[in-house]
Amino acid sequence: MLALGLARALREYLATRGYRVLRFWNNDVLTNIEGVLSVIAQALGDGPMPPTPDPSPPRGSRAGGGERRRRV
Repeated sequence: MLALGLARALREYLATRGYRVLRFWNNDVLTNIEGVLSVIAQALGDGPMPPTPDPSPPRGSRAGGGERRRRV
């Protein structure tokens, strides 16, 4: 019973961060991969994907986009 509570808590925690957990039996993955992929595809189409954050600026660049100055 503890494992079910932990699984539920983890699922809820991930949901607050925009993740959705899909669970499949090993046997289904091994013997019914098309069905598993169909469920995944349907889940992806169920709603809009959450917006992704802007990528980090390239290493060594500044947020303002200015050139890096060198001391002489």
